[in-house]
Amino acid sequence: MGVAVGVDIGRKSSKYGKPVASLDEFGNIVNTYITVSHAAQVMGVNPTSISRVCSGKKSKCKGLNWKFIDPDDFDTYRKKKPATIPDDGSSSNH
Repeated sequence: MGVAVGVDIGRKSSKYGKPVASLDEFGNIVNTYITVSHAAQVMGVNPTSISRVCSGKKSKCKGLNWKFIDPDDFDTYRKKKPATIPDDGSSSNH
């Protein structure tokens, strides 16, 4: 799995354009997402909910901890724990 073609993970134009990781209660990476917006779409939540957890304004979203990932380290995080999406007939990269 790779990063979506044409997506610049180095952009810092908005908080919703930053890469994020979801973490379990032990700090293990559950999934990585190319942007907060993409994570929110996959999880079925408002991007603000994830962003607030990443910023320390909220404790969890969907029972998970979340953190922003430095765009330069995105591939390193992906190698630690590959992202998975439940097979619902649709596919997308993250």
